[in-house]
Amino acid sequence: MGQAEDRPAGPFRSRREFIRRVGSAGVAAAAVGTAAFLLHNRDPRKGPATVSLPDFRVDPPDGRPRVVAARGGTPLQMLQLCLDRMGGIGHFIQPGDRVVLKPNAGFATPPELGATTSPEVLGAVARLCRAQGASEIWVVDNPIHDPQRCMAISGIAAAAEANGARVLYPRAGAFAELEQPEAVVLKRWSFFHAPFRRATKVIGLPTAKHHSLCGVTLGMKNWYGLLGGRRNRLHQDIHTSIADLASIVRPTLTILDGMRVLFRHGPTGGSPSDVRHDGILAVGTDPVALDTYGTTVVGAEPDSVAFLAEAERRGLGTTDLRDAGFEMIDL
Repeated sequence: MGQAEDRPAGPFRSRREFIRRVGSAGVAAAAVGTAAFLLHNRDPRKGPATVSLPDFRVDPPDGRPRVVAARGGTPLQMLQLCLDRMGGIGHFIQPGDRVVLKPNAGFATPPELGATTSPEVLGAVARLCRAQGASEIWVVDNPIHDPQRCMAISGIAAAAEANGARVLYPRAGAFAELEQPEAVVLKRWSFFHAPFRRATKVIGLPTAKHHSLCGVTLGMKNWYGLLGGRRNRLHQDIHTSIADLASIVRPTLTILDGMRVLFRHGPTGGSPSDVRHDGILAVGTDPVALDTYGTTVVGAEPDSVAFLAEAERRGLGTTDLRDAGFEMIDL
């Protein structure tokens, strides 16, 4: 066990304490606005030495599919069935693992609006990881809105607590400059790195939804929520940025939440009429294949989503679901 500053739990102070410290230093005139500025607009040229992420991937056993989807059951039922087809949860999570769960928690909206990951899905994943003997389960995101409000209103904080996981909230000191020379846009960028210092496994938990700029937001786009800095600058070349993210974050699993699908007016939605209740869950180790399937869940054509082709061109996965051994389970 490292010293306190090396453990993700220690540096994550409450928002109230963060505001007090910023105010006492005379840096802020308005604490909430300054906190948002620090989290999302840190100068990527300043800060600690650059870091890189390890590769967290675990391939399924030979002959097993790399993407499996299920529909018609509870999240826990579908998750267990999908994982069983891919070799079982024990193939991916072992006793003592320290697991990072990355939901989409970018907005302070209730789960019924489909803009955030379903708390039932996050709870099911955390429960399975805990049952498998994971020693730590950390739920992380750097939301657009106030982090604590987002986690509370989305139901994610309560689901994490009820299933043995802990939400780690972002603060300025939790970010580091991530360097990826082979990236095109994200060669060096501020990244919510503290939870990854001791992580042994990483699971992405995106929700399936429409996105007004890039067509859909799914597994690869979900890593966008770990970035600091001026993220709006990435909108100028969003498809290349998403492919960069897929080359930077190599998760153990990606679990796509299609329980509620925001099929229009994304990424924020705003009306229950924008949401379909499809009751789908998909698990994958191939991020491109999983997002290809997820694109069809949202209701778009994969050929219309440029980041899929770009990620495939870089060798990050396949858009051919047959090549990925895709299977669908109907309950």
